[in-house]
Amino acid sequence: MTKLPTWDELDALIDAQDAADDHTGTDAGNVDELPPTPAEQIKARLLTTADLKHIPRPKPLIDGLLYKDSLAMLYGPSGGGKSFVAIDIAMTVGSTRQWWNACAVSNGLVLYVIAEGASGVSMRTEAWESRHDDDANVLWHPAAINVFEPTWASALAEVVAELRPVLVVIDTYARSTLGLEENATKDTGIVIAHLDMIRTAADCCVMIVHHSGKNIEAGARGNSSLKGAMDTEVELLGDDARIALRNTKQKDAPEMAPLWLKLDPERESAVVVQALGDDDGIPETVLETLEALASIEVPGGVSAGPWKAAAGVPDRTFYRHRKALLDHKLVRNLGSDKQPKYVVVHDESA
Repeated sequence: MTKLPTWDELDALIDAQDAADDHTGTDAGNVDELPPTPAEQIKARLLTTADLKHIPRPKPLIDGLLYKDSLAMLYGPSGGGKSFVAIDIAMTVGSTRQWWNACAVSNGLVLYVIAEGASGVSMRTEAWESRHDDDANVLWHPAAINVFEPTWASALAEVVAELRPVLVVIDTYARSTLGLEENATKDTGIVIAHLDMIRTAADCCVMIVHHSGKNIEAGARGNSSLKGAMDTEVELLGDDARIALRNTKQKDAPEMAPLWLKLDPERESAVVVQALGDDDGIPETVLETLEALASIEVPGGVSAGPWKAAAGVPDRTFYRHRKALLDHKLVRNLGSDKQPKYVVVHDESA
């Protein structure tokens, strides 16, 4: 026959159960709610069409090119000027300059990971500061940070969460993903998840600088899921003398029109400036904007509004043409920055 517990033993059992219930919160009077099921979580996230209107629109970092809270890729062949352009973007965003090649800029802190060639970067930054007479709020990490490795990716995300940069540049992707099988979907997915972790740490733009594949027409090197994850993709073609920038993907905005750049010598290095075309001539569309100014030119100069109206081009196109014409000394501003008055430069002595 089974021995029944004594009253003292029963009291001890009850006390032990009460203690366990207090610890776990599962007694009859205090039952914890079960976590929502996956189906309940899906239902809770559902939005009406009206709800969608309250989701914030993409906020430009460089209007028409880069956006906050996004992933971006700048890619091209070796020696094509990728790092020059990436540094120019970083320095412009980190400075007080309002425009990058006629695109409006939202300024803020930039974190730049120099994964290769750190020794030459100081010459490029000094050249940029000399040309633009401006300082840039950029923090430089002079070594690679392996964003394929979870510990280092988490560490970078932690730093980004603390510093709150608006732009993080990883230059280059290959040097920053050691151990990655770049053609493998699984490995690429891990890196994408880590880049998203860094992005969401400060709702910043994370821009990777990457290489083209052997077949340049096939786009960036590696697994296609990398491009699929990007909000923005920008291709650079050319050499140190002439660079073509082409916006090959823009997830939530119109793709920016192609832009021609070139490297102009400055001090011990060079700076990126806008070029007018794919040869030494001036594109017909830019000449038409110049002719529009000539057709309404008056003594003392013409303000931007009437000139743009006469040119009959979209705002962004007009500002790009105006900058190119000013850079190449085909147009001069006789007024001030706040109240410009433009005239055509008919010769060097005008």
